[in-house]
Amino acid sequence: MRQRTLKALYYRAKKRPTPAASFIKTVAQLTNRSETAVRKWISGESQPDMNVMITLSQHFGVPYDELFPENE
Repeated sequence: MRQRTLKALYYRAKKRPTPAASFIKTVAQLTNRSETAVRKWISGESQPDMNVMITLSQHFGVPYDELFPENE
């Protein structure tokens, strides 16, 4: 029988990925890169190569230079 205590419901919800984690995973899979690499792109610590920029640009429908501005 499935537990329906508040604590059980909380722990079940806690195991679900957050929207941000899901986004990172999706981008990593789309680009065949690691989630760590995607996090670095998001933080501005590094930028992907041009092929990846174009792939993401096409996927999101946003120009690559807008996705990855040189000076933030």
